[in-house]
Amino acid sequence: MSPENSNNRKLRRLFQPSPRRKSQYPRVKSKTESLESYRLDALHEYGKLKVNGTIPNHIVQVNYKTEMSVEEIRELWRKHSNRLRRAGVVARVAMEITRNKWRQRPVNKVHYHFVAKDDRTPDEIEELFKAVLRMEMDQSTFKIHVFPFNEKHGWKGYIAYFVKFRNKDGKDPILFTKGLRMRKYFTINESKWWTHPDGTPRTMQSIKKQMQRYKIAKSRKNDSISSISYT
Repeated sequence: MSPENSNNRKLRRLFQPSPRRKSQYPRVKSKTESLESYRLDALHEYGKLKVNGTIPNHIVQVNYKTEMSVEEIRELWRKHSNRLRRAGVVARVAMEITRNKWRQRPVNKVHYHFVAKDDRTPDEIEELFKAVLRMEMDQSTFKIHVFPFNEKHGWKGYIAYFVKFRNKDGKDPILFTKGLRMRKYFTINESKWWTHPDGTPRTMQSIKKQMQRYKIAKSRKNDSISSISYT
């Protein structure tokens, strides 16, 4: 597989240019059915991240600068994520559609946001990611940015952007085309990511139970139903 050859072929569109705003199936979580169902799914991810005990210290953005087929994207992710796992990276990852350089419309490319717990320096993280991607890709076909996950860029200021309630420019999130079977979220070294605050592993069942308790506690404080969030 050679991603740089993708531009010579007609590829299936990855995004919905005009997604449905309201869901046909109220209260159903879906990443592709409608903007409403997408928001419910994003809120579910929001809750999982809020109650999880692992606090990241790096934000890594990986941009694919070339168009690829769904099969190419999946295969690259399989190889890249396996190598990152073996290298000891612990992270939750969100994949999304890219906008053009003016941020006016979506383009047929994807990028990934990583929130990672790793003791390596930002420079070491960047070099690791570059080395992994260069195994299958030319340096010109991807770009990597590493930011600190700190008070300014931590969950308080980043979590809503990570799950894409709305984009920074106030635009609606971009939905993947239905039927692509493209995942939105991934975990690298899952047993080390989903933890209690003391770092011991926890089950997804315990995460969901805590989410429900948190939601009930919030409802008792008369949170606005319009937010429907775990904040």
